[in-house]
Amino acid sequence: MHHKATDHSPVSPLTRLALLIATAALTAGATNARAGISLTMIPTVESDTINEARAITPDGKYVVGVSGPASVSADTGTGFLYNVTNGYLAGPIYSSDGSKAVILTGVAYRTVASQQELIVDGWSGGWRTDWMTIDGGTNWDVKVRNTGFPIADNHYTTGGTANSTAGGSTSTPDTYYTTEVDTRAGFPVCLAQCSNTWPVVPNWSQKGISATDTVTMNGVSGSGRAVGQRKQSGIRMNYMLTWNGTGTPSPVFFPGLDGTTNGEAFSVSADGNTIFGRSTVSGTIYGYKVINPGASQTINQLPTFPDVAGTTTCAPYGCSADGNFAVGMGYRSTEKAALWNTRDASPTNWTITDLTDIAAANGVLGDFIRLSRAYTIGVDHYGQKVIAGIGADSSLNTRAFVMVIPPAMTVSGSVGAGFTFAMESLTGLNYYLEYTTNLNPTISWTPVTSKPGTGSTISMSDLNPSGQQRFYHIKIQ
Repeated sequence: MHHKATDHSPVSPLTRLALLIATAALTAGATNARAGISLTMIPTVESDTINEARAITPDGKYVVGVSGPASVSADTGTGFLYNVTNGYLAGPIYSSDGSKAVILTGVAYRTVASQQELIVDGWSGGWRTDWMTIDGGTNWDVKVRNTGFPIADNHYTTGGTANSTAGGSTSTPDTYYTTEVDTRAGFPVCLAQCSNTWPVVPNWSQKGISATDTVTMNGVSGSGRAVGQRKQSGIRMNYMLTWNGTGTPSPVFFPGLDGTTNGEAFSVSADGNTIFGRSTVSGTIYGYKVINPGASQTINQLPTFPDVAGTTTCAPYGCSADGNFAVGMGYRSTEKAALWNTRDASPTNWTITDLTDIAAANGVLGDFIRLSRAYTIGVDHYGQKVIAGIGADSSLNTRAFVMVIPPAMTVSGSVGAGFTFAMESLTGLNYYLEYTTNLNPTISWTPVTSKPGTGSTISMSDLNPSGQQRFYHIKIQ
């Protein structure tokens, strides 16, 4: 049996991954355990019946998106900010000078003079616009928007659908990056580094595009790398631009799975060295993961759902800051939200998970009938994956969701041989295996063993369990 054990101790529930084991009944063999999976339907703003989640902070705390029918050209929709930790919904969002956020597609942290700022990126009045708050969305400073440069006509201005901005590195904590493109053929693509005190003045660099080409940029890294696709003669090609401090970002076409540059990049890790996208192999579209994109890159195919016949169309829209996990859409007779785990050094051990299936199996699907697209993923302090996207509710309305998945754990053993718990870990944290013999309101946990996190899977064992029922949990500090 695998259940979440009630924890009445003063330690935050997020510091404990609880697993109930009846030691006398557990048979030998590994069992996947995912205690505490949760799925939340993000509230709409006011009387809206639809909403979408488009981006999340790297720590999984804040989600941004759009509520209501959304159109950049018509300036409709309502941008929102949702706090995953306490359920606070901020929206409609207005800057202190009165500009309403219509669609939000990016969110990032930056720090200026020891003050952490939360930046949200999206649209207002048909223009790319940024907003800033230091109190989690209760109050907003003036907007940052330039209607004259780099694109002077907002009818042709566009940007990433999701994950459109990223905070800078530890060496440049006051920076963040964003992109802007012109949908017309032959017009430049632009990449901006934003820094210094608010309101920032974006430092735009631009790359000229051939007269017949078009460009779409889908994701941005904290190192100043934007990824997407450049279309030539109707063919999409893997494309990236890297900020280099000059007037022109460095452009690179990089190979896909078939060795050609055909394909489309969707998401990029914080350091810019890992990219997820899709490309064609023998006429079929597959997802890929690229490390160190370019001439000396390593590329591998992402796994597909095992029961998929025919097309394997997929799109890894977002990835974790460390590049270990990607989320997106896999086609399974219909669009299904997917999670790829690629942290193992061997691609043969990579996995794909249908988020609808895992929610249903854990009894948390609620009013959703299907989760269709996962756009973005963060990883919180305890290694929990926090995923946001869209699904369909029982009335077939498009609704935003956020799902929290604790680190994967396997349990094996028996009373005679002892029990071994293996789980994903993070460096900088310590993991403690403890047990109790009952779950009365006042619980006394007995330490068994502990290990520091390594950034990979760690194992802890109880080698001498008694025949009495035991309740185990793993405490993370």
